[in-house]
Amino acid sequence: MYFTLSTETIGAAAGDTPSQLESKVKAWLAAQAAAGTPVMLVYVLAEPVTEQLPGTAVLLPESECTITAGGAAMTAEYVRDTNAVIAGLAARVAALEGGGGA
Repeated sequence: MYFTLSTETIGAAAGDTPSQLESKVKAWLAAQAAAGTPVMLVYVLAEPVTEQLPGTAVLLPESECTITAGGAAMTAEYVRDTNAVIAGLAARVAALEGGGGA
């Protein structure tokens, strides 16, 4: 793996040996970690790793909703609000029976 740092960033001088440059890079990395801003490298794994995460219930704020997973595979299950369905059915039954409402 390779990454580039400017000579100013690590305090390199024109005559530094490879060993001196290595020490300066390590010192800079240690200083970043000590300051609470560690350097993180993001890279693609040679072999993908799949991690199963527990399902999460999502309360939908509207009757229509779009769910995305950033291109990852996912499964979504929808369960209607049973209280709303029961109230609607009760109102229909009452209307059919001539009661006018629930």
